[in-house]
Amino acid sequence: MTPERWAQIERILDAYFDREDEGADRAEVLLELCDGDAALRDEVAALLDDEANVDAVLERDAASIAGPLAAEIVEAEFADDAAGARLGPYRLEEEIGRGGMSVVYRGRRVDGQFDREVAVKVLPRAFSSERRIARFRAERQILANLTHPSIASMLDGGVTESGRPFLAMELVDGVPITEYCEANNCSVEARLAMFEDVCRAVEQAHRRLIVHRDLKPGNILVTETADGPAVKLLDFGIAKLLDEDDTAWTAPVTRTGEYLMTPQYAAPEQVRGEAITTATDVYQLGVLLYELLAGTRPFQVQGRSLTEIERVVLETDADPLSEAAEREGKSAGIVHALRGDLQTIVSKAMRKDAEQRYMSVEALRIDLERSQNGLPIEARPLTLGYRTRKFVRRNRPIVVAGAIVCTLLLAYLATVTVQRQRIAEERDRVRLEAQTSAAVTDYLVDLFGATDPNRLEADPPTAPELLDKGLERIGLLGNQPRVQTRLLRVMGRAYQSIGEYEKADSLLTLAVETHERNFNMRDSELAVAYHVHAGLRMAQGEYARAESLLVESIAILTDADDAGSDLVHALDRLADAQREMSRNDEARASYEKALSVEETLPLDQRGQRADILHGLGILRGEEGALVPAESLITESLRLYRNRPGVGPLSLARVMSSLSVIHMKQMQLEEAEALLREALALKRQRLDSNHPRLASTINNLAVCLERKKDFDEAEKLYRETLEILRSNHGEAHPGIASTLSNLASLSMRRGDYRQAETRYRDVLAMDQNLLPPGHFYIGNDYLRIGQAIARQNRFEEAEIEILRGWEIIRSGLDHESPALDRARSQVHQFYTDWDRPEEADRFAASTDTTAATTTD
Repeated sequence: MTPERWAQIERILDAYFDREDEGADRAEVLLELCDGDAALRDEVAALLDDEANVDAVLERDAASIAGPLAAEIVEAEFADDAAGARLGPYRLEEEIGRGGMSVVYRGRRVDGQFDREVAVKVLPRAFSSERRIARFRAERQILANLTHPSIASMLDGGVTESGRPFLAMELVDGVPITEYCEANNCSVEARLAMFEDVCRAVEQAHRRLIVHRDLKPGNILVTETADGPAVKLLDFGIAKLLDEDDTAWTAPVTRTGEYLMTPQYAAPEQVRGEAITTATDVYQLGVLLYELLAGTRPFQVQGRSLTEIERVVLETDADPLSEAAEREGKSAGIVHALRGDLQTIVSKAMRKDAEQRYMSVEALRIDLERSQNGLPIEARPLTLGYRTRKFVRRNRPIVVAGAIVCTLLLAYLATVTVQRQRIAEERDRVRLEAQTSAAVTDYLVDLFGATDPNRLEADPPTAPELLDKGLERIGLLGNQPRVQTRLLRVMGRAYQSIGEYEKADSLLTLAVETHERNFNMRDSELAVAYHVHAGLRMAQGEYARAESLLVESIAILTDADDAGSDLVHALDRLADAQREMSRNDEARASYEKALSVEETLPLDQRGQRADILHGLGILRGEEGALVPAESLITESLRLYRNRPGVGPLSLARVMSSLSVIHMKQMQLEEAEALLREALALKRQRLDSNHPRLASTINNLAVCLERKKDFDEAEKLYRETLEILRSNHGEAHPGIASTLSNLASLSMRRGDYRQAETRYRDVLAMDQNLLPPGHFYIGNDYLRIGQAIARQNRFEEAEIEILRGWEIIRSGLDHESPALDRARSQVHQFYTDWDRPEEADRFAASTDTTAATTTD
């Protein structure tokens, strides 16, 4: 059985089980699901004929099921690749590894450029579609930029003339870390030192937004160097490359839902088929640390059935680390060393709930280092007794000496107490004066900012009146221009938060003018004023004007000594603006710069990562990389939930973005549940006409349209239009997007004339809002042509479609998913018109209904 055939049968079985309760005739349902393919129907029916056999299969040893099938697939898949064959510039010398998804050869470059032994990993032929190869090249470049002494380098990669993708990597001559530690009887300290090196390597990858997904001893080798043992991590990102939208290549034992995994080290979210985040690597590192220290794995799944593996990983808690070590015959000294902090650290890393694990691999490593240095750890509550014991153990000689010194100092302290009290009183008076001034300012700021619906407190019932009253007070602050500037800025944001964009614009403009008039300097206050004003421009859909303000803000903050998180926030918002203008390469660079700048900040100032990952996830989703997009936005949502003070509107915004990714994967039930939760959160906080409701209502309408609930979808689209028009007038990017969605709904209902009219309205608006040649305008022409073609006016339709194609082709990179979608639409047009020669020049399609991912 080929991998493609198995994947096809698996999808049909899933669809059949979803419809099993409908009561329809099985033969009819199967014939429908098999698209009339009788042979395929018979194969599926044979698998369903004996329900007892199906149940028996589920209870059998997973390896006994998957082993023969995986072997058959691998043998068929890689039959053409053998030692001695040539793959690109490399000659394959001998096979050195084989798994369910690839074969690894020792290879040598033989094109005359240089001579070097490498490991050549040959990927599945099912990976070789044009779209996957394009994505493979992009991901390969990301992985090639991942450099760290403890990560095996990716040296090269490509696609052969026959379409076979391959990767050439550093050849590592080492043994798995667990085998090395046991063979060399390494101490607990030595094992921890190697493990911390592993953590540092994973940290570097996470900074580059790469998750390993398959951390296990076989992927962590130890080599001997002149400086001692050194770890090398293999296969970074390979699981992601193979996992990316790869439904045609699947082996049951190594895949659950949509994610590759090794059952012994799989995190609960992998077993459940949920999104993979950095928390997955934290869990797998916890499992690895458990095995390194105890000498056994926390969960024994060898020889168990698939259902048993799921139960063990999801429901069973591992034995305490010290008990497992004692059972393995470790010495009393080692068992004692594994009690306490180390046991607590491992337990926290391996929590079933990802949100209860360490927030990052760095946090895990820091706790290990603190434990080794006798310092209190994050994973244990900092009780007075615990901290005292830690201090005494760490500083026993100092504690004894300190007790003696304290006794001698008592008399001296008595003589200086009065003097110290006088100094303290004077210091407290100055501090109180400063605190009083700050309290007055903060009171005003709190008064004017209290209407932000994203705050956790309930909204004041008379927010507009409170703000209007506050405007009168600002005039009294003319002799305090710095305070006046700050209050104008805060009030502008408050008016923006209640949807009063015109008032917000005038106040934010005045804040900038007041600062520039009174202070002859470009300081961080001015930079923040530019940044806040840019946020309003973003909300108004004026992305180019927002970008100009942000560039000014970033220029100031880059040179400032106290920029801190303000610079990170400005870079993140700049990336959002660039993404909205479809300048994806620039947006990605800005997101990555924001992440790198945040890494340089103290830990207590690193609060922007969730925002950056959210924006980057939206970007990857728009590029068609749905698996990493889901992982990034899921990680963002996890960080938001764990960040103190995050309001419901921020959570709703990320939920809405995640729902868009689910919709693109046709996971409509999950998308609808997220959208209804997000909309409920927003409706609790916002007026019924607030502009921030629009995107979520629109996205829910898109979801319901795809579920064929057309009447409810149209009702929600019209509500979206009413909100947007009442806040922005008749011309706004959101209005154009919603009109386009209404046109798409008309197409689905078969009212092609109405769809044509609506698409022409969208075109007129986009031509007014966007620069000439923007690919959205090209899409508008394509959709007008499609609506005309459905009315059998093919000659007219061809003019519009080719005009749209030329705009899109000229404005997009040749590997852009949007270009692929446009090409496939032209192909479909000529196919419908029965023009096969013209159709042959084009290829593949996707849904055009636009869900939005930002507020």
